[in-house]
Amino acid sequence: MILTKPFDKNKLVEFNIATGDIFEVFTTDSTHQGVFEKINNDNIALYKKDGELILQINQSKWNLLDRNISLQYFHNFHEKKSFFSINDKKSKYSISYKSWWSDIPDFTPLDPELDEEEDFLGYIYSIWKYKDI
Repeated sequence: MILTKPFDKNKLVEFNIATGDIFEVFTTDSTHQGVFEKINNDNIALYKKDGELILQINQSKWNLLDRNISLQYFHNFHEKKSFFSINDKKSKYSISYKSWWSDIPDFTPLDPELDEEEDFLGYIYSIWKYKDI
């Protein structure tokens, strides 16, 4: 499956759904079928399959349209870290990572809409939060 990296100049990767592994693609005749980002050491993909909106992190998968999952996304302003988690009855994933705004001097992120434009997991959270719109 070909995915684009919207936070990395729209570079393309080939994503293996079974393993969660990626391979960089330089040219392809295929169109991309979702988005991808590597955060810390985790491969994170969002794509549609069989009428579901799948968030896959490494080999774990969640349907973002499932009402039985919950997501969290927030910042620790003092440590300049962002936190994201997703869980359902079967599995849970959480990650803490350097915030997108941490290297901007004297910047205080007061506009939450910027998160979805600047942070891949902020974008994922926004899609989940507003899925009914």
